[in-house]
Amino acid sequence: MTSLFSYKYRRKLDRKLTDYVYDKINHIPYIAYIVIFFHAMFFISLLTVLCICNKNTLYFKLYFGLLIFMILINKYFDACPITRLERKLLKNNNWYGFPYNFFFDLFNIKISKFRVAVVFWSISLLLLFICFYKIYI
Repeated sequence: MTSLFSYKYRRKLDRKLTDYVYDKINHIPYIAYIVIFFHAMFFISLLTVLCICNKNTLYFKLYFGLLIFMILINKYFDACPITRLERKLLKNNNWYGFPYNFFFDLFNIKISKFRVAVVFWSISLLLLFICFYKIYI
């Protein structure tokens, strides 16, 4: 029996999910850029809502739940499945997502999976600290 948390099972599930979505949407013109746009807009709206909205609003509670879900998905799959879909749609193995490619190119830093992970987890922990600060203080 395959363990739900084994690396092989997670990679296989990630590939199946990515291939399934890729097969469904690949025929749409400019779909890679559309996916990148919505992925970036989700991240920007997440930052905006969590930093600006009051803790009692529905938006804050919804986006706080989405932040937790996003962190769990990224931890489970060891990266963002949407970024892997973008990479497959772009046919570019050097694609790590809009904010990371932009940030590392802007400062002329060589991009790697480890550096992207450090930035992702730093931003995620910062957002969690902001949320917990807003909730408890």
